[in-house]
Amino acid sequence: MMTASPFPIRSSLARTALAATLLLGVSCAVHEDPLIEPLLTLNELQYDAGVLMTKAEDLYGKHDYEQAATEYERFLELHPVHRWAPHAQFKLAMCYAHRMPEVGRDPALAEKAKAAFERVLSYSGSRYDEAARAKLVEVRRHLAAAELSVGRYYLKQKQYPAAVVRFRRVLDANLADRTTEEATYLLAVAYERDGQIDQAAEAVRSLLTAFPQSRYAKPAEKLRARIAGGTG
Repeated sequence: MMTASPFPIRSSLARTALAATLLLGVSCAVHEDPLIEPLLTLNELQYDAGVLMTKAEDLYGKHDYEQAATEYERFLELHPVHRWAPHAQFKLAMCYAHRMPEVGRDPALAEKAKAAFERVLSYSGSRYDEAARAKLVEVRRHLAAAELSVGRYYLKQKQYPAAVVRFRRVLDANLADRTTEEATYLLAVAYERDGQIDQAAEAVRSLLTAFPQSRYAKPAEKLRARIAGGTG
């Protein structure tokens, strides 16, 4: 699994955390000496970029991705144009990706990961571009596999219109992989069984054109012959 290079400002965060500790000490000392004016109040300290990032990174390092995501979200909400924002956005996306369930279960976290990695790309020229694009492909494949799984279920249940919707979503992902190959063939099958003969024939043509050596080539040829002979 591809990950971004280590956080480039780790030493900066360490200095920030130390500074926060010192500032907190100064703030607490006010009660002992009213002449001391705190540099940051306790309320202000909780919004400090370095403090927020340090907390998020600590949680991420402990694999507490759910809580880390909350802290990265908070950082981005309070500091959307900070120089650390691309890092926070990438790590937020990674938090979602780490928590994606296996194919066949609720894809909500995969959808969040997809949206989060896409937002990483909105930071033009970010050092996380390449890693985010690679992870985005992985997440899209995960989501396509989930759609294919649901489509197979609907096809087995003879709910052909619902199956068509799922198979078309796989094709819309534009992955050009084995998932797309299977979805194209099953789309043709679903169309034919639903009586949409022209659409079935077009799906067969698409499969044989895009994947001439497909493992579904022979059954697709049989399907095309059946359609041509009107024996669907």
